[in-house]
Amino acid sequence: MVVYCIGTLLSILFIKFASRIKHKSEDSKYWFFVSLFTASPLIIIAAIRYDVGKDYLSYIRLFRQAVVGYRQDGLEIPFYWLNRIIGFLGGDYIWIFIISAVLFMVISYMHIFEESPYPKLSVFLLVTMGFYFSFLNTMRQFVGCAFLLYSIKFIKERKLISFLSFVLLAACFHYTCIIFAFAYPLFGIRIKTRTLVISSIIIFLLANLLARYINQIAMLTYYGTAYIGSVFDRPEERGFITLAINILLIVFGTIFKSDDDDYNFYYILCFISLWFLFFEGKVALISRIRWMFALPSIILLPKIINNVPNKRDRFIYTSLIVGLYIAFFYYTIGINNSNSVLPYQTILSR
Repeated sequence: MVVYCIGTLLSILFIKFASRIKHKSEDSKYWFFVSLFTASPLIIIAAIRYDVGKDYLSYIRLFRQAVVGYRQDGLEIPFYWLNRIIGFLGGDYIWIFIISAVLFMVISYMHIFEESPYPKLSVFLLVTMGFYFSFLNTMRQFVGCAFLLYSIKFIKERKLISFLSFVLLAACFHYTCIIFAFAYPLFGIRIKTRTLVISSIIIFLLANLLARYINQIAMLTYYGTAYIGSVFDRPEERGFITLAINILLIVFGTIFKSDDDDYNFYYILCFISLWFLFFEGKVALISRIRWMFALPSIILLPKIINNVPNKRDRFIYTSLIVGLYIAFFYYTIGINNSNSVLPYQTILSR
């Protein structure tokens, strides 16, 4: 765990250093280089690892298959060709991990810098909420999620073509990312908290019934035939803990809710993430769809804290949140070794 703690602390220190450097123009190009610099400790950890993450060896197999011209069923064609091109240029499979780490971290950090009132807290949450470690396992999915996270910028600006372009980029890494296209009309709509809560209760009570219909529809796709009834079709280890934390986040967000469209959009996404949690253990790998709507919580939580009117209260709530997620991090990674990210070893140990 020490290497992840050091990487996170270094990244936060780099953010503090970068925030003191003033520039005339803070456009997307500027934020790209700032993100690359500040995320570099966590990028390096993810890029030079070896056999860290449940699916690590699977990505090596996909690379070697692509080099000889074989594409596994269900593998995204653009990702397949990325592997082929790297092999054609004489690169090793390590380049897949380097490219994926840069894409996931830099794109996520760019959105954090542009959207979060407390970037250092958002980076802390990116790691301790478990998203970073899920990336170490399911790289394709989370590179896609990073593109989706950044696409929120274009939802707010009502740039449909730019938004859909990023959704398609995300789908190049994981087809399921197409589902996020339905998020576009959610911005600007007013849904009362009472309506969202009642909807949540109904979905929770009908989860078993709805799961049967979802599974029936899924069986018509590659996803259903590959995963439903497989070893992946089992309850999630962290389901109940994640559910409790998600509910606490919504309660906290409701207490300090603001009326602006920006906050309201992230707030609705948090409810959608909760709804997907109700189906964990009932629909195979539903968490992989939930991540698309859960990742924006690294922006929502700092926005909630920013809405707390009293400076002293903001400090208290921030301290409680940091303590909660340190405990969650220790339980999921330190005790349960979620996503098989321990022990950490580098490619030098190959």
